[in-house]
Amino acid sequence: MDDFALFDDNKSILYEDLYKIQILLGNKGLSISEAKLKLPSESNSYYLEKDDTKVELLKIRENLLQDYDEIDDDNQISLTAEQRDLILDLLSNDPITEEDAELILTLMREQWEDVFDQISGIAFEYPNLAKSCYNFFQHVEDKESVALAILQRVKAGEHLTEYQLFWMAKMCEDFLMETKVTGKLLHQLYEHRSATDISRAKILEIKSSKYGLPELRRPNLRNGSSTWLSWCAAIGSLAEVKASRNHYLKYFKKGSIINDLIAKVISGL
Repeated sequence: MDDFALFDDNKSILYEDLYKIQILLGNKGLSISEAKLKLPSESNSYYLEKDDTKVELLKIRENLLQDYDEIDDDNQISLTAEQRDLILDLLSNDPITEEDAELILTLMREQWEDVFDQISGIAFEYPNLAKSCYNFFQHVEDKESVALAILQRVKAGEHLTEYQLFWMAKMCEDFLMETKVTGKLLHQLYEHRSATDISRAKILEIKSSKYGLPELRRPNLRNGSSTWLSWCAAIGSLAEVKASRNHYLKYFKKGSIINDLIAKVISGL
């Protein structure tokens, strides 16, 4: 096979490229010959050792995420001292790459105390990691700190994607409903300048009568619309007193055939 050379002014980029090449070759049952590999450093053995450790971590991640990015709660993540040390080293990179941030979120959920302060801010820089954030933060025992970290990001006023806003709302629904800042967080998400019908609908769908959610749902139930906003508002109204819920469903069901079907199902629950 011919020899290949990688060039870049940034040494860390070269190592990232090397990691990816090693993974691609490994998937084909191939490997890079260490005898022929020359790295831009006098400490080749040190970097080769780090390369091997990161490949091990990526393989652990791949085995964990076999089923649509979900990790079975029964799976225990056991890391060696070298693997854990490398993960902590990755956190010191400035900036940390999206690949490394995702690796940390995936592998450190059971040792969240060691990385929470750093990763809680970094992870939101990458929109594609929104679901990885959900899977990580649900294991963090300090839910107040999770809610505050999300609120701080949302209040910053920076652009957030629909995907991020959806998963932030999903975090509120599934494990942040009892924090001190949940009400403020939900309203900040609903009124965010990047909010869409889909991200708002996720909030309206939350089955709770707290935090002013019934007041957010009612206009969408009464305006005769047949959209995600009204459908999800109808689902969320299951948290309300039946008499009040049925009163607003009378308006909702007139919007369309779909509305009428949803209203009948909800009334029968």
